[in-house]
Amino acid sequence: MQCLEMTTKRKIIGRLVPCRCFRGEEEIISVLDYSHCSLQQVPKEVFNFERTLEELYLDANQIEELPKQLFNCQALKKLSIPDNDLSNLPTTIASLVNLKELDISKNGVQEFPENIKCCKCLTIIEASVNPISKLPDGFTQLLNLTQLYLNDAFLEFLPANFGRLAKLRILELRENHLKTLPKSMHKLAQLERLDLGNNEFSELPEVLDQIQNLRELWMDNNALQVLPGETTNSVINQCKSMKLWPLHCYSRQLQYYLKSQLSNSSEPSPAQSFFLPSFFLFTGINPKNLSQKFLFVSISQGTQCVILLNL
Repeated sequence: MQCLEMTTKRKIIGRLVPCRCFRGEEEIISVLDYSHCSLQQVPKEVFNFERTLEELYLDANQIEELPKQLFNCQALKKLSIPDNDLSNLPTTIASLVNLKELDISKNGVQEFPENIKCCKCLTIIEASVNPISKLPDGFTQLLNLTQLYLNDAFLEFLPANFGRLAKLRILELRENHLKTLPKSMHKLAQLERLDLGNNEFSELPEVLDQIQNLRELWMDNNALQVLPGETTNSVINQCKSMKLWPLHCYSRQLQYYLKSQLSNSSEPSPAQSFFLPSFFLFTGINPKNLSQKFLFVSISQGTQCVILLNL
């Protein structure tokens, strides 16, 4: 470890950690980065700066547990520990009352502790690629949360009062086992992006009709049995810039859907069609609304979707 000698008080940002042999005034360490260092535990040097440390990066190591001393760093605002070997998130995380961003993706964490609710400043949580099967009720008390990423987990349902997270703008729940959404989600008035791809929905959840500011919706690779109807059209009309309706159905059904939704008598005239590797793209214009264009995508593996764009 490199030894730094300091004679004035200043802020240190970077990977270098000064050892305790320096002379002069106290160091103010706010950011430490130990990413890709083949660590098996959190370095003890971290605890020397528990009063001033605001960001800690431990990405891509082999850390199996977080020591209690880490949670004495109460000034910590960002904790990044993706791609490690964590099996749990200790209850002592409740001490990090100033934490704003938490990244525990690509670990083996099975659940959030109930007292995660004490981290009331959290705005971003990235917990994708963990075997998390459910969220505790306390999770819905994180009222400042704006972005939540829980892709590739084991979620089968969301808490009934999930709608309390009213500040959510981005919600990604791709590759889970969800079949329904709680009715309280109509309260997510600021939600703009919702990714529900690769789940087990057999129909589009009715609650989507009530999310007023939704701009982007992904429903690809589900088990949709019914093509969008009146409820879905209402959702489409509410979206301001982009509506994405991926469907698992046969091309004939999609052609019929396009005919019935975009024209009463004839198929929409293609404005352009072209091939890409593994993709066939078909674009056209809604004859009822010339400002609305659609894009039909057929992927070789059988995944198909309709994208409607308001220009």
